Amino acid sequence: MRCPNCKRDIPDNAKFCPYCGYRLEVLFNYTVLDDLKELESLASMLNKNYLPKEWRCGIDKKKKRLIFSPSFKASFLAGLIKRNRAVVISALTLALEEALKRAEEELNVKLQLDGMSAASYFAHIPILYYKVLVKQHKDRGARGS
Repeated sequence: MRCPNCKRDIPDNAKFCPYCGYRLEVLFNYTVLDDLKELESLASMLNKNYLPKEWRCGIDKKKKRLIFSPSFKASFLAGLIKRNRAVVISALTLALEEALKRAEEELNVKLQLDGMSAASYFAHIPILYYKVLVKQHKDRGARGS
């Protein structure tokens, strides 16, 4: 890929030109992934390769988004620990965030938090909803850079 500002060759995954500092994110549009088969495939891949064992990913078919919920074991353990429950919930959420960040980088998608349920029944761990955004190149000719 070439920087539209200085015309030098730069890495395809660069967010800024290493030579002139031009911000390259403007070269992409993100669109919401709403194909249920692709969402199911992504959820399966996340469960198999990225998520910590304390989390599970499913699909909200009506709103076409991913659902991240704690496993039964994580919910049960967090529910038993009353004194340090906030610490446990924070650690579980941080582990999920780190896994999702890695998945975004490797799968070339953006996961955007779209909502949060009331805490799960026993453990007070929220169920999280994410939209999946896929990157598409903008028409560079129409930009007028």
